[in-house]
Parts: sequence; structure tokens; C-alpha cells
Amino acid sequence: LPWPVFTARNGLAELLRAGADALTPPPIKMLELTMGFHHTTLVHLAQKLKIPDMLAEGPLSAAEIAAKAGSDAKLVERLMYACAANGVFKLAPASGLKRPASDETQRFVNTALSAVLRVDHPNSMRGMVGHTYEVNYASWGRLAEVFQNPTGPIAWDLANPQYPSAQGGMFSKFEFLPESEEQFARAKTALDGLAVDAMVADGPFLKFSRVIDVGGGRG
Repeated sequence: LPWPVFTARNGLAELLRAGADALTPPPIKMLELTMGFHHTTLVHLAQKLKIPDMLAEGPLSAAEIAAKAGSDAKLVERLMYACAANGVFKLAPASGLKRPASDETQRFVNTALSAVLRVDHPNSMRGMVGHTYEVNYASWGRLAEVFQNPTGPIAWDLANPQYPSAQGGMFSKFEFLPESEEQFARAKTALDGLAVDAMVADGPFLKFSRVIDVGGGRG
């Protein structure tokens, strides 16, 4: 999208969100904020088990998903319903059934939201979700200790003492966990991809014969 259209759409979305927030009682809004880490965990589990990729091939029951993932059907069922409550996955229409489908026969399908967790989605957020949970999440959990002791270690060092920031921090961790580095690269590529077309279209790049991305996630 051209940059003016991109910013206009975001502005409209922000107005709609502000309207929804104004109609939501403050205690309910605070509860939603407090439980944000629940949502992070749920979508991470969904992408880690590659459920969106499974559903790209067609509707599946929780038992079928569990069998493919090597997990427990009841646990997967609870995960699917919890995700669906936030628009990540939905129940497939129970066509041809004369009565409501039982939990054993219910099938789940992707939504537009869960689809962006697929490996092959052009705007896949799979890497970003995985990186946020597996690398960033633990540091956020130690932030209170930083405020209690401002002159002490930073949150990253508290959560990752074996990879101190003074010795490279996250990037030294990547030396031992190449799969984590690859995930980080995919995460940053996905973020850039959200606005790269607009940046190219509206940026002053035509007057240059070559543009170099210094320090880009892909090297």
C-alpha cells in the first residue's frame, strides 16, 4: 500500500480501538492488559506445534491435530478453544449434521489471524512470535527486580546469566543456538516486510543506483 493509505488505515484502526476502549469498563480493560502474557503463550504454542500449517491442508479435530503434533488430545482441544476465543482459529461449520457436533467431531480451521503463523505465509509472524516468547519473554519477567535495584544487573542479565550483555548478550546466545538466530532473522524480516513496499515507493531511492542495508537480519 502507498504510505498515505497505510497511515490512513492505521489511523482509522486507532480511532476504532479508542472507541472500543471508551466503551470498556476500566476493570475489564485492566484485566485484559494483565492477561496479555496468556495470549503470548497461546499463540506461541500454536506456532510451535505448527497447527496453522496443519490446518492449511483442511479442517482437523483436536484429536487429529494432537496425533500430528505428538501431543495430548484434551490439551490440544483446550488450546484450540482458547486461541479461537481470540480469533486465532475457529470452528468449521458443522455441515450435514442434524445435531450440534460433539467435541470429538468438531473440526477447526484457520482464520486470517492464525494464517499469519503459517511458515509459507507472505507476511508470516511465526518467527516474531517464537522470538518474543523464547528470547524476550524471560527478561520481561525480571523487570521488577531492575526497578527494585536500579544499579544492579539489567533484566537480560538476570534472565540469561550465561550470556551477559557485556559479552554480547543475545548475539552471544545465538552463537550456541543457531536455530534461535535463524528465528530472529525471520522475525526482523517479517517486521520489515510489513512496510517495505511503502518505504520503497515513498522513499527517495530512485536517485540512487545502489542501496545497502547495513546490519540487516540476513547479513
